Amino acid sequence: AGLPLAFNTLAKTFLVGSDQTWRSSIIGRLGLKPFLDYVKYDKNKIVYSVSYGTTNPSATLAYPQYLNEMKRLVSKFDKISHREPEGCQITRQFYDKESVHCIDPVFLLDTEEYEKLIQDSVVELPKNDYLCFYTLTMPREKYQFVHNLSNMLNLDEIIIGNGLKNLHSKQKSIYYNENYVNPILAQD
Repeated sequence: AGLPLAFNTLAKTFLVGSDQTWRSSIIGRLGLKPFLDYVKYDKNKIVYSVSYGTTNPSATLAYPQYLNEMKRLVSKFDKISHREPEGCQITRQFYDKESVHCIDPVFLLDTEEYEKLIQDSVVELPKNDYLCFYTLTMPREKYQFVHNLSNMLNLDEIIIGNGLKNLHSKQKSIYYNENYVNPILAQD
């Protein structure tokens, strides 16, 4: 609690986002921090390209004990945007707050910026055309689809894991391709 409160003396504007910052499992782990519960009333509060991680409105209420406090906190945001249009509908339905649909921030950078990052990569890419797939979690059936698609298109494949160490062995056993890459573990 100490450090987040100290940020109030350092900043005038607080930004949340993007990705699944308002997903119920995140709330379960972090409480109301993603709703900036520690930010003083006179500060600017913005949510950019946030996602609930679902299109099912009732799934966003996995912690109904927080609903009234979440409504209060959401009402204090100056601007809210979602990467999915369904997020705007959920925010309007549950929090009676307007928001806008926007682009995911990964699309804000110019291609050249990503090319610079690629040059610094330690991952060896195939020499031929390839299919690259990034996954947070993926059941074996979905991986099989990606694998079959790359074979059908005659492409090499690279599967990039989500970087969570606790999922690395499980993902490695599912994605039996030698081109499975876990970017965080590759640097350990």
